[in-house]
Amino acid sequence: MEMIQRGQGYILQEISMQHQVSQRVMTREEYFEQLELDFRYARNVNDRRLAGENIPEFDVRSRPYDSALRYSPHARDEDFVYLRKWLKPQPGEVGADFAAGTGLITFPTAEVTGATTYAIDPSKGQLEMLERERDSRGASAANVVPIHVFPDSKTFFEEIEDKYDLDLEGQLDYITSYGGIHHSMDQLTLFSNGLRMLRPGGRIVVADVGMGTSLARYFDNFVSPNCLTGHVGNWLSRKRLHQLSQELPMKVTRVKLEPVTWHFEDILETSNFLKGLHCDDRSSLRQISDGVEKYLKYKHEPRIHDISMNWHMLFSKMVKTEGRVAV
Repeated sequence: MEMIQRGQGYILQEISMQHQVSQRVMTREEYFEQLELDFRYARNVNDRRLAGENIPEFDVRSRPYDSALRYSPHARDEDFVYLRKWLKPQPGEVGADFAAGTGLITFPTAEVTGATTYAIDPSKGQLEMLERERDSRGASAANVVPIHVFPDSKTFFEEIEDKYDLDLEGQLDYITSYGGIHHSMDQLTLFSNGLRMLRPGGRIVVADVGMGTSLARYFDNFVSPNCLTGHVGNWLSRKRLHQLSQELPMKVTRVKLEPVTWHFEDILETSNFLKGLHCDDRSSLRQISDGVEKYLKYKHEPRIHDISMNWHMLFSKMVKTEGRVAV
């Protein structure tokens, strides 16, 4: 590992691509085969969803998404590096990860704190994968507790109490969310639920796609028309966060677009990864590569022998202030 300076921060990078390849769960050929099975499953589930079944979007996309992360397990290493810099998690702190998915942020945060970390997500399929990962990690991940509920549900606390016999009001030190809040069309309720979970002075750290950024344009113009389920993004902005803070007992202390990059062995790996991650069963690998080049750009990193792709995320930090959260 080496510390590489970018701007005013330092970002951990893998120097050896051989190390990255050795950590893969599947080869490129195995990934192709698995993705074909995953897409077949996703199409069947999506057909049921379109026919009227109440199936969350990520229950359709969960299998190709998980396969992509297993195919390129180090591509998103910077995500947690930045998240940790913003959150500064401390040993013993209890927290929750909203839209936890399969635990990309949940597990490393829980490892740092060593305390109970609630993985909250509306997708049963993704939480099942998170549970399998937790069990495979053994005692080091035993503090991760999955909770199947929509973070923006108006009956959020009642559902948690009924399903899990837990009262989480005023019990947490922090809440994180990485790349998930844009899926919520009721962010006021989502933030309200999060604030009710926090102790006085507790903090929320969110990283998401920023309104008007190149990443938002990539999602709107390329991902949305090609993703099997479509992709509607309720993007965050500094203005939107401050509007929410006017209606809720929270103070926005910092907002910044961070230059997160994802790392790959080559451009082909990038296209393969995004095809699964975004459940894109329509685009060719060349079309995906062209979409990235048009909206996000690639960069060759000769010091670490890889290709990086810009994935700049809007980070924000909020602190719970005095006042009652509306129920």
